[in-house]
Parts: sequence; C-alpha cells; structure tokens
Amino acid sequence: MLDNNQLEAVNFFKGACLTLAGPGSGKTTVLVSRINNLINTYHVNPESILVITFTKDAALEMQSRFICFSDNPKAGLVNFGTFHSVFFQILRKEINLSPDSLIQGKGLIKFLKEAIKASGVDFDDNLIEGLYKEFSYLSNTGIDINDYEPDSFDKKEFSAIYNSYCSMKKELHKIDFDDMLSVTYNLFRKDPKILSKWQKRFSFYLIDEMQDMNDIQFDIVKLLASSGNIFAVGDDDQSIYGFRGANPDIMQKFPKEFEGCKVIKLIKNYRSCNSIVDASSNLISHNEMRFDKTLSANNKDKGLIKTFGFKDNIAEADYICKEVSKIIKRSSKETVSILFRNKNQSLLTVKGLTERGVPFFVKEKVANIYNHWIFKDIISYINIALGNGTRTDYLRIYNKPNRYISRNCIDKEDITFADMCTFYRTKPYMVSRIKDMQKDIERLKTMRPGSAILYIRKRIGYDDYIKEASKNSKKLYDDNMKILESVSNLSKEYRDIRSFLKECNDRVEFSEDECDESHNRIFLYTFHASKGLEFDNVFILDVNEGITPSKKAETDKALEEERRMFYVALTRAKTNLYLCHIHSRNNEKLFPSRFIEEMDLNKLFGE
Repeated sequence: MLDNNQLEAVNFFKGACLTLAGPGSGKTTVLVSRINNLINTYHVNPESILVITFTKDAALEMQSRFICFSDNPKAGLVNFGTFHSVFFQILRKEINLSPDSLIQGKGLIKFLKEAIKASGVDFDDNLIEGLYKEFSYLSNTGIDINDYEPDSFDKKEFSAIYNSYCSMKKELHKIDFDDMLSVTYNLFRKDPKILSKWQKRFSFYLIDEMQDMNDIQFDIVKLLASSGNIFAVGDDDQSIYGFRGANPDIMQKFPKEFEGCKVIKLIKNYRSCNSIVDASSNLISHNEMRFDKTLSANNKDKGLIKTFGFKDNIAEADYICKEVSKIIKRSSKETVSILFRNKNQSLLTVKGLTERGVPFFVKEKVANIYNHWIFKDIISYINIALGNGTRTDYLRIYNKPNRYISRNCIDKEDITFADMCTFYRTKPYMVSRIKDMQKDIERLKTMRPGSAILYIRKRIGYDDYIKEASKNSKKLYDDNMKILESVSNLSKEYRDIRSFLKECNDRVEFSEDECDESHNRIFLYTFHASKGLEFDNVFILDVNEGITPSKKAETDKALEEERRMFYVALTRAKTNLYLCHIHSRNNEKLFPSRFIEEMDLNKLFGE
C-alpha cells in the first residue's frame, strides 16, 4: 500500500515534478510504480521513457525491479541508463565515437603517465589516482584551470600536467568519461538539428538521486527535456558527493527552471524507529541550505540510540567486536553495519573481528597495514634494536630520516654499526652520526611498544622523513600519517616490544576471504559507501571533532556536507544505533563531535 504522498507522485502525469524523498521513504518503489503507471494508465510508449541513474549497478537494479513489478509485456522497452551511458550512445550515433576513443581503465593510467612525462614534472606514480580525481572535479564543475586551487598538489605542477593531459587528448582525438558530458553539451549547443532529434527521441524523463547531479549534467537535461515532462527524485539532505562536483543547490534551482513545477515530499520513513528518525532530523535541521521538511517514522517503536566514550581506538574496537559477536549469537537474522568517515579507521575493528573468527563483508578493501612500507620500516627499527637486524632492515632505515649514509656502507650480509663506523673511519663526523643513531635505536629495546614507536617518530625523526617523502602531495602526507597512527595504535595493545614483534611476525593478515558478501550479516562501510543501504544495528566509529566533522571542513558549505554525510550514516539504522567516540589518539586529546549534541538525545530520551 502506498501512502497519500507516494500516490501523488506515482499518479503525476505531465509536466515537471520534484519529489523530495527522505531516507527510507520508498523512493525506488515510487519510481517503479510511476513508470508502470505511465504505461498502463496513461498509455505512454515505453520506448519514449528514459530513466537516468548515477551508477550502472543502480540502473540495472531499477530495471530489474521494474520488469519484475510490471505485468506489461512491453516493460522491457523502457530505457534505463546512467548519464555516461546515455551520452555515450548519443555521441556514438552523432560523431561516431567508438570505445577505442575513450580513455579508460589501465589505458587511462598509461595515458596519465605519458602526460606527466611530457609535462616535465617529477611526479610519484602513487599519486596518479588522486590527480585524476581532481581532473574529474575540474571537468564536472567547469572551473577554469587558472582559477582552480588543487586540494593536494602544487598548483604550478598540477597545471602543467593538466595542460599536457588536455593537449594529448586533443592531439590523439581521445576523450575520457568526464569529457562525454562537455562534448555532448557543446554538440547540442552548436547543432540545433541534433538537439531537436534527441528532444523528440524521449518524451518522459525520470531522474534518480538528483542531489548527486552536477551543473553540466543539469544543463544537458534542461536542453533535452523540451517536452517539460521531467520527474526528478532526490534528497538534498543526502547530497554527499561534493568532491565529485555534485551540487545540491541544483535541487533548489529545479522548480525555478521548469515552469509550473510541482514539489512533492515523501516524509514517511518506513525504515527506522521513531527515535532514530527524530534524532537524525534534529541533526540535519542545523543545515541552512535545504528544503524544509519534517520526517516521521512509520514504526513508532522508540528504538535505541546509545553514545559511548572510550579511552582510545583499541578500547573502542574491542567493545564493538564484543557487541557484534553478542548480536550474531542472539539472532540468526539481525544485520550489523560498522560505519566510519575514512576507511583507515576500520583497521583495528577488522583485526578484532578476524581474530575472533567473525565473518564480515567490507565494501572498500582495507589496506593490509602489515604489508605497508611504513609498517615494515618500524619493524626494521625494532629488529635492529633487539639485535635481530638483517642487511634488509638496515637498508630500509639507514636514511630514514636522511643521515647522508652511503649505501656502500652496508655492503655485507651481516652488517653491524661497528662495520658502518669502520667504513667511515676517515670521517669522524660520520662516525659520530652513526654512533648517535646506534644509541637511539638501542634505547628502543627497553621501551614499551607505544613509547618505542613514539621515540622513532619524534626523537629519531621518522615523522620528518614522512613529511619529506610526501612533499608533493598533502593528501599523500595525510594518508601516510594515518598509516603511521594506525601502527602506533596497534602497538599499544602490547606491554613489551618483544611480544609486539612476535605478534607482527605471526600476524593475522586481512585477506580477501573476509570480503565475501554472502556472509550477509556484518558489513563495514565508509559513510559514502553505505548510502542506500539499511541494517538492524549500526555502529559509528570515532564520532569526534576533527574526524566527523573533518578538521578540513573549514567553511560553512563544507561543514554542511559533513553533516549530510553523518545524516546518511545515522539513517542506515533500523532499530539500534551506537555512536562511539574516543578520548585521545596519539597523545592528542579529542572531544565528542558537535553532531551528537545537535541530535538532542537528552530531549528524545528524557535523560
């Protein structure tokens, strides 16, 4: 049974309509029902209906649901696709664009490397993924390269590589996925006949997840939808892809761009208990740039929202793993999700679940910290301190930080500090430097693991080395420091350095075996990856200032997106919601997130 607001959306026929669909409000059901209604009630030709989603998986899922839902034999003729797939078909027919003309997959990486080489910039290949993300953002927002301030790179180097990349594409008649948008837009603007042809091809447009649309996508849709029959569904409160160029303000513009636009609000939440709906609504009401809407829960059970403070990430992970184990034992049906702002936050939880033999699914592969070069550097320092250092260990750390020691100094298989001093016997200042290094490293063997790693970082200067090694990219520096912090957190579980080393040598490595979605009970996701999903129990890690919201959210606009991300995380929960925060990390005092206060839990639960 559909409620009155859902029925109003399903029965909408001609003209423009913006349907604001809050979390758990039956958005997909409404879309599928409306498509069916257009065909069966209003006798619209299925081939003239175009349904646009933002991912291939979403398009396939909606198409599948519609075909299963509809009893019309022509249901399979409705067009489902992503913006990119639709625009590719247009370009294929109008300018003979072939798949070979597209730069994608491994070919994109190779192309970028060639562009970097041509630019003359000395660039680390490990930064290519981040580089392309910023190229994509530029393309999707239409910002001029001269006005753009790179998030993670030197502006001069970034501009040089970007210009080289664009020149190579032009010279070789290639485009990337993001170019498909601008090429389609320019084609329509320059050739009215082609635009008219495609305006006549589709009569009814349905757009899912409109809050994820960027400006150029919206401009193309405005050109195409000359019939005015456009039905857009979305939730401005769940717009969390600003880093891709998504612009939530487009939803505010929509009613102004399409004359006579009807706005329908789906405000009944069929997913979550009453307290979860009220608390998340309290939170998101602090955003100013949004449509005014008040959600209510269909399920009037109060549900559970609990906040927990922990000494550190170790205690937090231990608690969550124990609670998850209890939930799985008490019920054969309940689902659990553990959510986090950044995927590196999940390391200790992944480790704890693995050690307990608890199966889980993780959407985004968690870096195996034991195989990371930073972890191996730290272990090499410890091996040498305990007298177990091999030549490989010495080679890993002899110039981390830079001590200006020659590699020729370490030419024996069984190397010692005495051998290194002998090599530099004619250079007293180098002998002194090596002896200071030896003295520092030998101090580590009497320290607790956490103190030893802190000593390596601060006294020996490993943090300075990381800063120098990551100088080309602020993002790379941040990522490397997160790995280093994770190593520090792992070490705090152990009382002495030998037991820490033994655990590392006998470590339980996170493998792909734990990534089997068929386990279907415990799921680990970033806030972004959790969008559109729901679970009986949700645990959210590190609900702290500086983490969520991120310390990088320095503007009102950025803070509002952080709040929307947390809103998405909250609204994944059906019954039980656990908010966890920590008191300190790496000797830095942390505070609970302002978002907890904004939820107004005391008022909801009378505490």
